[in-house]
Amino acid sequence: MASEYFVKFEGSLKVKPWWADNNHIVFTEQVELPINVKDPPITKIKGTVSLVENDEAFIVSGRDFKATISKEDGLMESYILNGSELVLSPLKPNFWRSETENDEAYRRTKNQENERDWMNAGNDFKLNEIFVQALKESNLVTITAIGEIASMKSRIELVYDIYANGYIKVNYSLKTDINVPNIPKIGMQFDAPGSCDQILYYGKGPQANYSDRKSAAEIGFYKSNVYEFDYMYVKPQENGNRSETRWFKLQNRLGRGFLIKGEQPINFSISPYSTINVEQAQHTNELTERNELTVNIDLVQMGVGGDNTWSFRAEPHEQYRIKPGTYSYSFYMIPLLNFKDAANPEKIVLK
Repeated sequence: MASEYFVKFEGSLKVKPWWADNNHIVFTEQVELPINVKDPPITKIKGTVSLVENDEAFIVSGRDFKATISKEDGLMESYILNGSELVLSPLKPNFWRSETENDEAYRRTKNQENERDWMNAGNDFKLNEIFVQALKESNLVTITAIGEIASMKSRIELVYDIYANGYIKVNYSLKTDINVPNIPKIGMQFDAPGSCDQILYYGKGPQANYSDRKSAAEIGFYKSNVYEFDYMYVKPQENGNRSETRWFKLQNRLGRGFLIKGEQPINFSISPYSTINVEQAQHTNELTERNELTVNIDLVQMGVGGDNTWSFRAEPHEQYRIKPGTYSYSFYMIPLLNFKDAANPEKIVLK
C-alpha cells in the first residue's frame, strides 16, 4: 500500500458557552486527497531458507526464526523468534464473534439461529491436501493447504509464503455454498503471548469501530495496550474491533512481537479473553484473563445493527451483512525483535 494523504476539518465554537470549554469542537471531517503515489518497490529478501519435513509437519527456518505448518490440519501451529514462541495456538480460520445483544435479538425473532452454526466452523476445518514448493538455495518456501468445512459446505485454501528473513505472507480464500447462513465474520485467529500487550496501529480510531459504526473514527496512528482496547460491557459481548486497518504491531515491553499488515485494509481486535469465554459469560466477573491474548485478523465483520435491541430490527442493515459467496484476502506476519524493526510498514511489499 502506497502513502496516503488526508486533510482534516474541524469546527469549534467561537464563543464560550456555559456548558463547554473555549474552542469546543462541534464537528470534524476527514477527507482523503486524490494524490497519485507510486507503489513502493518489492522488498528485497536476503539469505536462504531451510525446509525440513517429517511425518507431522513442514518446518521452515532461517537465521532467527522457525515456523511449523502442521500436516494434520494445514495450520501454522508454531512460530519461534529468537527462542521465543509467538504463536501459542494455531492460526486458524474463524467465522464467529461473541454474540452481541443485537445478534441474539434478531436471530431469535427472525428464526435465524442457524447462523450460530458458524461458531465452531473454524474447528471443523478438515485438510484434504497439503503440498510444498521450494527451490534449492531459495529465499522462499510456499506451502499450500486445501480443505473444507463439511458442515457449512465451504472450501478454504491457505497459502503460506515463508521468506528467509522470517516474513510470512498468508493468502486466504473461502468459497461457501450459496445456501449457508449469513456469516458473522471472515478471518483468522491465533493466541499470542500475554506479554505482547503493546499495540500500535494505522487505521480507523481511536475508539472501536465497525462497518456501520465508523463515520466518527478517523484514519491515523494510534498507540494503546490490550486492556485499553477491551470495553467492559455489563453483558460481555463482541467489542474492540478496529476497521480499515492498514497495519498493526503487537509487541512486548522489549519490542518483540509481530507486525501484521494487510494487502488490503483489514479488521483486527485483541483481547485478554478467549472468544468462547466472552460468548458464555453473562457478567464481567465470569471473564477469565489468560496468559495468552486472542488476536483476530479479519477481512470483514458484519455490522453492529441495533435500530432497536429487541426485535428483527436489531439486525444490521442489508449492506452490512456478510452473504454466502467467495472471499479472499492476504496479510503479512512480520517478526519484530525490537521497536526499531519495521519502522516503515508501508514500504514492506512482498510478491
